[in-house]
Amino acid sequence: MSDRTTPCRSELAREKTQDTAFIQETRVIVDGLREQARSYR
Repeated sequence: MSDRTTPCRSELAREKTQDTAFIQETRVIVDGLREQARSYR
């Protein structure tokens, strides 16, 4: 049971990688929307 309460380092690293990928993906979407807004004016 103690294994489940404290995640191992590889699990934490994997979660951090997924979070980073999500943030980068969100930035790409936001940049694309900004570009559309600029060209709309």
